[in-house]
Amino acid sequence: MIATASFTTIALDQAEIYAWGSWLTGAAQSAPSAGLEDTLNTLSQFDIPLGWVVLPQTAFGWFLKIIGLLLTTLAISLGAPFWFDFLSKILKFNPRSSGPAPAASDAPATVSQ
Repeated sequence: MIATASFTTIALDQAEIYAWGSWLTGAAQSAPSAGLEDTLNTLSQFDIPLGWVVLPQTAFGWFLKIIGLLLTTLAISLGAPFWFDFLSKILKFNPRSSGPAPAASDAPATVSQ
């Protein structure tokens, strides 16, 4: 987890530098600075797998990749409420309830003061 903390610290520092630079100059920095290149070199040492590690080599592999991306896009576009309700129905789980309702008693509830 130390590597993650270092990665987060470096990323936040660069975001802050970029934001302050934009605010002070009145415009976004258009050319990458030497500091940004140093930061990218530092981040590349962490070997965080971003993107596709292995590209498909065949037409069928690309077909499967595209189908997977389309299915992922469809699943994400349905939104969290859909998936929450869907999984609640499938698993017969309702986190909104705190258990069975208490048994009704014939005696009225008393309030002590």
